[in-house]
Amino acid sequence: MSHADFVHLHLHTEYSLLDATCRLDKLVDKAHDLKFHSMALTDHGVLYGAVDFYQAAQEKGIKPIIGCEVYVAPGSRLEKKSSTGGRDVYNHLVLLAQDQEGYKNLTKLVTSAHLEGYYYKPRIDKEILAQHSKGLIALSGCLASEIPDAIMKDDLAKARVSIDWFKQILGPENFYLELQNHGIPEQAKVNKHLIPWAKEFGLKCVATNDVHYIEKKHSHAHDCLICLGTQAQLADSKRMRYVQEQFYLRSADEMKALFAEVPDAVQNTLEVAEKCNVTFDFKTLHYPVFQPPETFSREGYLRDQEGHRPSPDRAHRHREDRVHLLLPHLRGLHQPRPQARCCVRGAWFRGRFHRHLLARHLERRPDPLRAALRAVSQS
Repeated sequence: MSHADFVHLHLHTEYSLLDATCRLDKLVDKAHDLKFHSMALTDHGVLYGAVDFYQAAQEKGIKPIIGCEVYVAPGSRLEKKSSTGGRDVYNHLVLLAQDQEGYKNLTKLVTSAHLEGYYYKPRIDKEILAQHSKGLIALSGCLASEIPDAIMKDDLAKARVSIDWFKQILGPENFYLELQNHGIPEQAKVNKHLIPWAKEFGLKCVATNDVHYIEKKHSHAHDCLICLGTQAQLADSKRMRYVQEQFYLRSADEMKALFAEVPDAVQNTLEVAEKCNVTFDFKTLHYPVFQPPETFSREGYLRDQEGHRPSPDRAHRHREDRVHLLLPHLRGLHQPRPQARCCVRGAWFRGRFHRHLLARHLERRPDPLRAALRAVSQS
């Protein structure tokens, strides 16, 4: 079977909430019909859809590329102030994971963005990106990204400095200048500078289509979704709008026609796809290991923590009963007995899956015993 000689590297799914309409099942079906052998996931600021996308793509024989269009703070991600209602507190940047280390770094970045840098959007900054850049490929991004934004403002010196920074941090082989063509004049202006700069800086260009919906005819439905996300009405002339019928899953032939003047930008998408080889292992359980304080065993520390609880009440007695119920079985998990069993809410679980089921049960418990119970069950 022949494959399309283009790969979509900038693509948003239903997990880009209130911004994209691509249902994963329909997306991979369409990609299979268009003979795409690889396809990237780059949802806005999140990795919610990574596993579902990975599995759906593989079922159709499509190589999944795991990525994210992250939000980057112009300064520190810890700085949370704005004079323009949030429009100046982040830029966009597309990151793709090359390997397992890259995927781990990507998850660290996205997690830090939510826990440390959240201000209007989950944001990283250049400091943390430099610390976790290994195994990642970056694309310079859409018009909302740092480099295109500087070009649109005619601040070419700033754009060049930014290109050099990404080149130094990621390496010239892992940083690509992104070209887009949705019929927007500003994109033509940006491309006019990026194409010659690629040669000057020793970089390569890639063509993308910033996919937000699957079929061209879905443009109006997507416009309605944008109105929901921005709390605007369709009749509002000042609201946020996408150029109509441009942000769909184009075929390889359509992309080659759009970028006929820079065919290398289309061909380079295949190069990027070849570099990205993240795989998910669904058979191995990866549990954290809880280390109790010195002089304590795991079971002893659990009992000690229970002993420091407030005076007994109904909830406390329930927790104490659970501890006494679970500990004998949890100790049994240390032994190589394939028929070891544990009881959770009256249900008996047997065999190799009992740890996983117990861990899921404990994850739903809000009380302070959760961490210690989980650690014992996972050892």
